[in-house]
Amino acid sequence: MFVTIAIAGNSSLGGEDFTHRLFMHGLKEFDRRHGHALTDPSALQAMRSAAEQVKQKLSSEPHVNYEFNLEHQNRVIDTVMSVARLQFESLCQDLFDKLLVPVSKVGRLKTGAETIITHG
Repeated sequence: MFVTIAIAGNSSLGGEDFTHRLFMHGLKEFDRRHGHALTDPSALQAMRSAAEQVKQKLSSEPHVNYEFNLEHQNRVIDTVMSVARLQFESLCQDLFDKLLVPVSKVGRLKTGAETIITHG
């Protein structure tokens, strides 16, 4: 059983922010590898879905190679999004810093809480 002693949060920050960082990283990598930007709406959605999958896998694995297909300029491109957890942490460091603000607020309340649980 948990007893809630204090609540703090940042309602403008969530998992989609982290997914978006991976998505943008994937777009930059695609542009670097293929020499042009990814513009096809279905390809962009495939990249966004891949970013979500990579984010989820990085919560339990130190490195992820996620293979998927993109339809771009009337052809299918085999694609791999390869991200290490340390790289992900670097991409999202400012977001992690924002998460620590409410945690430190709760920690400073001297509530005697033994555990702080983050959710969202």
